[in-house]
Amino acid sequence: MLPAQYGAEGRPRVAKSGRPLPDVRTLRVSIMSDGRVAHPHLTQMVTNYNVFIAGDVTSVHDTVNYVAVTTACCSPGGEADPRCLPIRVPDDDVHLRRSNVRCLNLTRAITYQRLGCVSNNVPGERINTATPMLDLSIVYGNNAMAAARGRQYEGGRLRADILKGKDWPPSGSAFCINNEANETRCHDAPTNGANSLLGINMLFLWLYRNHNSIARRLQTLNRCWDDDRIFFTAKEINIAMYLQILYYELMPVVLGKEFLLNNKVIFDVLGHVNDYDDRLMPTVSLEYIIGTRWFHTIQEGRLRLYTKEGKIYDEQPIVDLTLRTGALPINNTLEGVTQGAFRQPCADTDNLVDPDIGERILGRLQFASDVVSSDIMKGRDLGLPPYNDYRRLCGLPVAKKFKDLLRWMRSEQVEAMSLQYESTEDIDLMAGIIAEWPAKDAVVGPTLRCIMATQMKRWRRADRFWYENDIHPGALTQDQLVEIRKISMAKIMCDHGDQVEDIQPNVFILPGYGNELTKCSSLPTLDWQLWKDQSCDKTYKKQDSDLDEYGNVYIY
Repeated sequence: MLPAQYGAEGRPRVAKSGRPLPDVRTLRVSIMSDGRVAHPHLTQMVTNYNVFIAGDVTSVHDTVNYVAVTTACCSPGGEADPRCLPIRVPDDDVHLRRSNVRCLNLTRAITYQRLGCVSNNVPGERINTATPMLDLSIVYGNNAMAAARGRQYEGGRLRADILKGKDWPPSGSAFCINNEANETRCHDAPTNGANSLLGINMLFLWLYRNHNSIARRLQTLNRCWDDDRIFFTAKEINIAMYLQILYYELMPVVLGKEFLLNNKVIFDVLGHVNDYDDRLMPTVSLEYIIGTRWFHTIQEGRLRLYTKEGKIYDEQPIVDLTLRTGALPINNTLEGVTQGAFRQPCADTDNLVDPDIGERILGRLQFASDVVSSDIMKGRDLGLPPYNDYRRLCGLPVAKKFKDLLRWMRSEQVEAMSLQYESTEDIDLMAGIIAEWPAKDAVVGPTLRCIMATQMKRWRRADRFWYENDIHPGALTQDQLVEIRKISMAKIMCDHGDQVEDIQPNVFILPGYGNELTKCSSLPTLDWQLWKDQSCDKTYKKQDSDLDEYGNVYIY
């Protein structure tokens, strides 16, 4: 969104005075402490869906690098390693002072420049092996080889084992490094990201199953269609459902419906919307990738497991289910966390981060790891300009003095900012996003809302195959699009979640008045007859006429 800003020799930027910016751990603890307060209205599905979006458009190799490859950044001399960007922990750290942890391992992003592919004379560009568009590449793969590995090549379906009556991707990946001895399952999926965070894993499973369900319906309707036609039609319908839920169900909760309508991110119509712009590059901004990591701050660290009747029977730290797909099919774990996804609130927008998220986000992989400090440091590493620059870009008021921040931040955060930074022009983007009050009718603050809306508008307008337009040969008909608009996340969870019988219509909002739990059978269903190919009937009528009275085929 803005040109990168670096210090000397490509190092992270410094303050306007030339002195170093504040240590990120000290900064984080001063503006966001540890604590647990439940959100009064929102469910875990808000964080689950947002982390899934991140998994769809960005790759996890940088995290794998500092967790499993470049692990010695906190060792003597580690800070001098050009690959490293360790986070210092002060001796008086309020949370870690009684431990011997004085450094958190972190590496710099892998860029084309650092691999020697591009000259160091140009700003660093982070390598991203995921596709930049919302295309469910985490389900279908991001290249031809990965896509082929996921396909059954029969009936348009993805490869699947059947467990407890539900489709699961075949097992066999070695990516689930946190699996325990009796936990053997690990998705052999087109992308390893499917096995990463629990929220990504659950959404991946439901949308994987949704594809196969759609393929079976299309095969039954259209007996003359071959595997390819069924597969790609099912894929397009699945992506359309995913986007409809994201834009018209989740984002009105997160960003505000009126704001989205006014900024033409969504439209109040049932029919097609042709807003494709061939001048726009299909990209995802670094600001979106880093900024939306704010959702970690409303992630509830302790997952409650519920029965289908709504009774809590267990609790598990969410960080202990990372890279641990093998835990899901045993002990009714997936069933319990699925119920919890729409019954348990996420954390509140209160300048607190759950202790497990703030101190041990990587679970067993690192004794101590602070996701919020890492996010601030990653913003510096990627050259993100200061917070005020984005306020200017978004047409928002800019803080010339620290007291100006009181108009959109709590006094405690403003005081902490004034103690940590020399000038308002030094404030990190991520620090500013964390400290802002939520915008009107939104969950996030005004600056992050601007960044997210800008990216969401680009996604829809830069995609020639966007599900709402009718400018490409495979476009949905108007009647088909009207049916797609009936889909909800509740319907997906009813159809493909484990042991879901009752659910609220809007799963992103806690059940209550106007959003009461209801039977799955009461939710709107799609009219699949609108995808019926009438030419198949003619083909099969002719074939059926070639049978004798016993069903034998005549060979001429």
